Amino acid sequence: MGLSCTRRNGRDKRFFAQSAGLGLNWDHFYFKLKILMLHLMSQSNTKIDNNLYDRQIRTYGEEAVKKMTSSSVLIYGLAKGLGTEVAKNLTLGGIRNVYLFDENQVTSSDLETGFYYTTDSFGQTRSQALVAKLQELNPYVNVQAVNDFK
Repeated sequence: MGLSCTRRNGRDKRFFAQSAGLGLNWDHFYFKLKILMLHLMSQSNTKIDNNLYDRQIRTYGEEAVKKMTSSSVLIYGLAKGLGTEVAKNLTLGGIRNVYLFDENQVTSSDLETGFYYTTDSFGQTRSQALVAKLQELNPYVNVQAVNDFK
């Protein structure tokens, strides 16, 4: 299993930095992400709970479920509900590690699209507010908020 990332030209790097809304340099972000992924790939977990993942085993097969339960994912951005929904589905699916990154704080507009956010979440970052809720869904999944890539 390897890590790959396509970098075509300088324009893509500038677009990344602008779209991310951060003052991050592409090379710095890529370096940090590569270190994180290499660390995660060195860990393995092949034990699966057949009762919990019965549906996935029947659909995808036991080997695919073993790969899923030893995989890690980083979700960058939780605005507008899409990232929240993806995080929920991956957690229920049994991905081993889910890392969430969103520096923006929960606002009233997030209550409409993010079904796990409440008024008690105001003042927290979206990633921090979501961690405990996702952890309750599947205790076998390690859910963490990533604070920064700086």
